[in-house]
Amino acid sequence: MSTKNPLFNDFGLTVARLEEALRLEKNGIVRDSAIKRFELCFDLAWKCMQIYARKEGVECHSPRGCLKTAFQLGLLEYDEVWMEMLEDLPIPRIRPCQSILSSARSRSPRPARA
Repeated sequence: MSTKNPLFNDFGLTVARLEEALRLEKNGIVRDSAIKRFELCFDLAWKCMQIYARKEGVECHSPRGCLKTAFQLGLLEYDEVWMEMLEDLPIPRIRPCQSILSSARSRSPRPARA
C-alpha cells in the first residue's frame, strides 16, 4: 500500500514495537505491554484498511466491515485469523491476559500485497 498518510507509517512502527515486545522475556509488565501493543496494532490495521477502501471508492465504518472490505478488494487474503483477532479484542475484561498474549504470538496474518 503506497500512500502518504502518516497512519500507514504509524502502523508499521507499531507492528515493529509489538514484535519487539513478543521477543522479550515473559513477565507481567512485558505481557501487559504486548497486549496493549496488539490492541493498538489491530486498531491501526483496520483504520489503514478504511483509508485504503476509501481510496478505492468503498466505505467501511467498523473493524469487521473494513476487514470484509479488505478481503473483497484483495488487500488481504481471507484468513479466519483476522476474524478471530477481532473476537479476541474485548477479552481482557473476560478472560486472563495470558490467553490474549498467546493468541497474539501464534497469529501473524500477512497482507496479500505490500
